[in-house]
Amino acid sequence: MVPIVLAYHRVGARRGIGISHVTPSQLEDHLDALEDWGYRLGTLDEVLAELIRPSSSERTVLLTFDDGTADFLEHAWPVLRRWGARPVLFPVVGFLGRSNRWDPAPFRTRHLTWKELQHLAAEGVEIGAHSVTHPFLAHSSSSRVRREVYRSKVLLEERLGVSVRAFAYPYGDWSPEVAATVAQAGFEVAFTMDPFLPATPENRFSLPRVGIYRMDGRRRLGGKLGQLGDRTRRRLLLEARWINRCSYAGRLFRH
Repeated sequence: MVPIVLAYHRVGARRGIGISHVTPSQLEDHLDALEDWGYRLGTLDEVLAELIRPSSSERTVLLTFDDGTADFLEHAWPVLRRWGARPVLFPVVGFLGRSNRWDPAPFRTRHLTWKELQHLAAEGVEIGAHSVTHPFLAHSSSSRVRREVYRSKVLLEERLGVSVRAFAYPYGDWSPEVAATVAQAGFEVAFTMDPFLPATPENRFSLPRVGIYRMDGRRRLGGKLGQLGDRTRRRLLLEARWINRCSYAGRLFRH
């Protein structure tokens, strides 16, 4: 069984204004709930293995974190490390050490530096790619898509000395053509923000993720995982997909 993949963004001591912002205590409560419900925290290796040859019947969850803002190191990683989690972190490579000026929202935060990212990789955080400048890839030229995908992988591997195997589409914006470029670049797997896509070997470059947002306490997380029945799960996943698609409004402010 391929692990369920949860998609987080910012984790901060105080709730930010953005809908993708959760607190460390909220993250801790999620991890506690997952343990109570019988889920085990999985790894990217397990996702890849289950795609090739499904063998496990365990209920497993892979935690992923997009963008690579500095609050991951300060607030998320201490919690995750305490629980023995092996998350996948997807930094925006071109903004490492800079503020998130790719984001059309007016609220600025710092991204991790290369040194901080190296520290996290050395401590066991799996590093994936999330492009160079966080564009809407399915709405970009083929040359830009190729540049964003290939260069993000090369830069991370050269600077960190690790194999970068996973890609996460910025804004979850993907297409079959973009997915083909990701495959050609040498990635082994890629993640969307659509929770309804099938997690099958044929779709390894368009795998589903469940977006986690500021309103997701223990009960809502359980609902997204089916703890409250299929009807509630479908309603909450439709809501998560709608929230993600609202981010497409950012195209109006991107060049």
